[in-house]
Amino acid sequence: MTGCSAGQIAETALKQASVSGVTANSADGKLAVRGLAVAYEGVEGYAAGASAPVEVALVNQTGNPITVVVGVAAPEGADPTVIAARQILLTGASTGASASPGVPSATPSSSPAASGSPSPNATGSPNATGSPTVTGSPTASATPAAPTGQPAQITIPASGIVTFTPESAQKLSLVGLAAALRSGMAVTLTFQVTQGGETSPLLTVKTPVAIPLTPAPREAGEAEEHHE
Repeated sequence: MTGCSAGQIAETALKQASVSGVTANSADGKLAVRGLAVAYEGVEGYAAGASAPVEVALVNQTGNPITVVVGVAAPEGADPTVIAARQILLTGASTGASASPGVPSATPSSSPAASGSPSPNATGSPNATGSPTVTGSPTASATPAAPTGQPAQITIPASGIVTFTPESAQKLSLVGLAAALRSGMAVTLTFQVTQGGETSPLLTVKTPVAIPLTPAPREAGEAEEHHE
């Protein structure tokens, strides 16, 4: 005897989506974190001191705007697979536009000084004075190595979603990794939600390196081992 299955939960509803990343929710249910992971960077991963983009979808599950501050927590215990980072920043187009005007303004200010110094002294000695000025400017331009950005404070509209990927114009980036970060390793991130002057309990999430969508290419020797 058969019966209609209408109104019952379909078997496919119980299946997990094949998306790399961690899912978490704040204790008060205001924030949902979906697909949280450090972007995959090949077999070698990220070198110590490097920066790494984080991919995540942040969902506001309330009817009012919320502000989320993302931070990095120090690893607990002696687990070598969980490392720290110096900070996490919003980097990319929107922050780069505000930072870039400062860089050109510093560059012109040094160049007039170089052009002005030779004019008062017409003797051959100014050339020696001018050359230190030139050597000084490359040192200043070489100093900013880490990506510039702003604190990871994100405002999400009511029932809205903010998504970060490595391809986004504005990225959520870990800066200054304390050690090399490869597949099978993780970084601990924190999410602090504020709404209407009320602060939610801190949400701490162990964030792994994303799983690659395609397997890593085998070396020639490995491929021949399985060939009969």
